[in-house]
Amino acid sequence: MTTHLPKATLIRYPQGETNATGTVTKTVPLDDNRSAILVDNTPFHPVDYQWPDQPGDRGEIHCDGMVYPIVSCLTGAINLEDDALYLDTDIPVKKGADGWCFVVVHVVEGTPDLAGKTVQLQVDASYRHALDCGHSACHITALALNRALQGYWRKDPGRHDALGQIDFDQLAITQSSIGEYQSTDRYRCGKSLKKKGLCAADLFTDLNNIEQAVNQQLAAWLAEGGEIHVRCEGETLTDRRYWECQLGQENKVVIPCGGSHATTLGALGNVSVSMHPLDEQTFEVITRCQL
Repeated sequence: MTTHLPKATLIRYPQGETNATGTVTKTVPLDDNRSAILVDNTPFHPVDYQWPDQPGDRGEIHCDGMVYPIVSCLTGAINLEDDALYLDTDIPVKKGADGWCFVVVHVVEGTPDLAGKTVQLQVDASYRHALDCGHSACHITALALNRALQGYWRKDPGRHDALGQIDFDQLAITQSSIGEYQSTDRYRCGKSLKKKGLCAADLFTDLNNIEQAVNQQLAAWLAEGGEIHVRCEGETLTDRRYWECQLGQENKVVIPCGGSHATTLGALGNVSVSMHPLDEQTFEVITRCQL
């Protein structure tokens, strides 16, 4: 294990990078004969321990003629008092907590001695692109769903999305999963949401019509082929990042997001959703990109 003072990883994935050269700052042995490799900068996107919607990147570390496949790419946090590294859901604090340093953890098999060495980091670019498309499609679906549901509120609950619409997505979402060219989101319309003004019974009755309205809105936005950018306020995991997308001629939407994304709506192909009730209070939205 290295004895360097821990530093936050500089992240390169928001710019779309899939290759980088870096210096290993710390190696930590893990259970099951695996090791955590920390590098001063990386193009790898790690799974977020607080909202694990997008999976970690796949790829490899190259060093001295050896190739080390990445078993998993995780968020890590180092306690500056004792230099202890915590991984993923074992992290006991929120991002940005005082006295903690947040890092990208590249997990590899074995215990290679890479401390202080220069390494090449190579992300599986085709897998990344598939997740990029799935994540961007997830965002525009949420906006289209919010629009389709504007007439299902008896009163305004006071929370609005980037288009100024009542933000059903953020009020009701319980789970989100980004996949290759798709996403799956679950929404719960329980008592608290009904008290806020949602006409949940009507929503479930009209689910097929709502699905059709969402798909029509998606087709209209995709026909414009707007550009997508990820704007960063810094280079570390704890710095804020925003998904910015041009929807039509007049609407540039900005949504806080720590994931990776496509660079244009045109990259998503045809996006369509299917909506399915799971029980009397919960329904699922599956978004697919068809290239």
